[in-house]
Amino acid sequence: MKCGGISGITEQHRATGVRAGYNLRVISSGSVAAWVAQVAFWAILGLGIAFGELKRSSTLIFLALWAVGFFVLPRIPPYGGFLVTPYIAVLDIVLVFLVFKEDVRLS
Repeated sequence: MKCGGISGITEQHRATGVRAGYNLRVISSGSVAAWVAQVAFWAILGLGIAFGELKRSSTLIFLALWAVGFFVLPRIPPYGGFLVTPYIAVLDIVLVFLVFKEDVRLS
């Protein structure tokens, strides 16, 4: 087995059975934040509808804004895909203010 260069790395990957490039079992903090933002959006939207804090028109507006962020932003080159999570997080913040009528205290 060679010790240096790209050929040494690929030989190591073949010998150990690791696929070249990345390990599929690793989850980054950015992907966890994306899941939290998505789950929070749908949960707060559901709470707003269930408790009557969001009207039908505001619900449709938030769904349209979510769809624009989720389907259109990733297609804007070169960095549009990186803006999806912050965009959904901002929608979450606005939903919190509309549904709970104030900021939610964590402590």
